[in-house]
Amino acid sequence: MSDCNRSRINEFVAGSYRKLVSFVQRKIQDSADRSGEDIVQDVVLNLLNKADVIAPVENLSAYMFKALRNRIIDELR
Repeated sequence: MSDCNRSRINEFVAGSYRKLVSFVQRKIQDSADRSGEDIVQDVVLNLLNKADVIAPVENLSAYMFKALRNRIIDELR
């Protein structure tokens, strides 16, 4: 991954981390065995690993919230 992409993702996550975790926790509030932070970290790790494979993400915020929503659905199944 290019340093530019990595720094863009790092800046976004650093600035929005609490907001992302709060979003996840609101969706899984009925389950004590799942952690919002774990889900966010897993999605960020997957994004960092796949950043060279996928097309450039235009709207990183929308991509993250959609990926988190999909991961929450997977966790609740």
